[in-house]
Amino acid sequence: MNKSENIFVEKEDVQGLLVRGYGKFPFAKFILLNITDEKLAKVYLNKISDQLNTAKVSPEELAINLAFTGKGLKALKLKEEIYSKFQREFLEGMDEPYRATILGDIYSNHPDNWSWGGPKNDEVHLILMVYAKTQNILDNEIDKQKNDFTSNGISLIEIKDTISLPSGKEHFGFRDGISMPAIDGFGGKAITETENE
Repeated sequence: MNKSENIFVEKEDVQGLLVRGYGKFPFAKFILLNITDEKLAKVYLNKISDQLNTAKVSPEELAINLAFTGKGLKALKLKEEIYSKFQREFLEGMDEPYRATILGDIYSNHPDNWSWGGPKNDEVHLILMVYAKTQNILDNEIDKQKNDFTSNGISLIEIKDTISLPSGKEHFGFRDGISMPAIDGFGGKAITETENE
């Protein structure tokens, strides 16, 4: 019996990005966010949780996923007994002085010089990742999401645009750098978009 066959995964509780790279969606934007009001932000997160794509279903036209930083969990006042169980590297962040040094972020690459995410910038607490089949679908969704931020205790830091390379591969030369690894509980092999359609 395959080891992964013994593992039961509640796919509806796993964000889709962890098992598929959304390669069929050539348009994407990543929205960097800062929590300004913890209580209002929790209302927003509860609302958007219903819009997040899970590993259970392969979306047809639009996929939305959300990532937290360690500082974001702190801003939400996550209980210390839960917060402290995360890896130190995640909680401290990449701009922590020792980590920045060992990663080679020195001189002109020092975190003090970063345009976002560094100690001299607003803290990035959340990253909303939006993937779409067309530019129009993407733009409409981004506009809709932006309208929700300010009234829900969240400020927009920056929107990062993306482009699809002509080769159809990501910048390290892989066709899909996210969903290639095999994950236990998902059939023992990497999930691709075509396998789920």
